[in-house]
Amino acid sequence: MIEYAETATMLPVTIVVPWPRVPVMTPGGKPSKAKNAGRLIPWLSANVVNNLPKPVYRSHVIRWREAALGMVPEYEGMCRGEDPNWHPAFTGPVEVLVKLYKATASRMDPLAVLEGLKPVVDGLEASGLLVNDRLVVGGWAEALKAGSRDECRVEVTLLAVAP
Repeated sequence: MIEYAETATMLPVTIVVPWPRVPVMTPGGKPSKAKNAGRLIPWLSANVVNNLPKPVYRSHVIRWREAALGMVPEYEGMCRGEDPNWHPAFTGPVEVLVKLYKATASRMDPLAVLEGLKPVVDGLEASGLLVNDRLVVGGWAEALKAGSRDECRVEVTLLAVAP
């Protein structure tokens, strides 16, 4: 049985990570001529990872990590006291609840959702929300169909667990 911490400083935190896309601009600032420019980057479950070349996989990991890290300005606003519900970074064990809103209605195994979450959790760690990603002790996940491709996102809720 898991006991959840019920102190005021350990309120659940939900981070909404927008689904990253393949860049439409080259590093030089010119419009990309790639066929997949602007398309959604795949979720990094084992089935996808096994079929990707290493350089492509690494670039996808970086994009997912940066998408989560892109939530830092909102989190920094909370750190400055602009949000009355702000609390310090999670320093103890946490459970991760994930809702993956994807473009297709095809069924997806909850464990495939959790295994693809690693780059997102790394981004949350880099943002300072988690002190260490080793603090994640469990998780729950589901995959849902988004209303449109523009509404694809990942909602990650962190719940403090009593040690």
